[in-house]
Amino acid sequence: MSDDDDILMMSLTDALTCVLAASVALFLIFVVFIKLVPSAASSSGSSSMSRMRSAVAADLKSGDSTALLRITSSDCSTIDGLTVGDTADDSWVIRSSQIGGSYCARLARLREGLIKPIYVISSSMPGSAMSMHLEVGSEGWPQSSAFPLDPNRFVACSGGRVVLALIHNDDDYITAPTNAGCP
Repeated sequence: MSDDDDILMMSLTDALTCVLAASVALFLIFVVFIKLVPSAASSSGSSSMSRMRSAVAADLKSGDSTALLRITSSDCSTIDGLTVGDTADDSWVIRSSQIGGSYCARLARLREGLIKPIYVISSSMPGSAMSMHLEVGSEGWPQSSAFPLDPNRFVACSGGRVVLALIHNDDDYITAPTNAGCP
């Protein structure tokens, strides 16, 4: 072996050592990130829930409502016949025509926030799917999209009226109605 071969072997050994050290360093950095920043996907639901709880708690404490409920459907006649608690003066209907058809939404400002349970009542059985979205302060529930209402859980009342949902300051905020919502 000549001196040139020794220099080449030494350079190759140094390069492999540096590569090994760099890969160990990157692995340790990766492990630290996993420990310090757990999966954002698993915690996003719980963090949105905690932000919503904080917003509801602030709303309840202040007594000044900042809650807004949006109910959406392609059945505009049902949207027109909705009653949301006692929000007759603070409720608006928005109509939108799109390529897929027309859609309507009722926006209702909840005067007393979520201090007491609020029932959403329709004058008749809805003819198409409906969804709801609740905003308290700057937080929305559900966070990513509107909450679809299950027609199998609607409560029919005497006189043809139908209770669609119950809004309250519990963990789910928008839940299935009860007979107590019948007028």
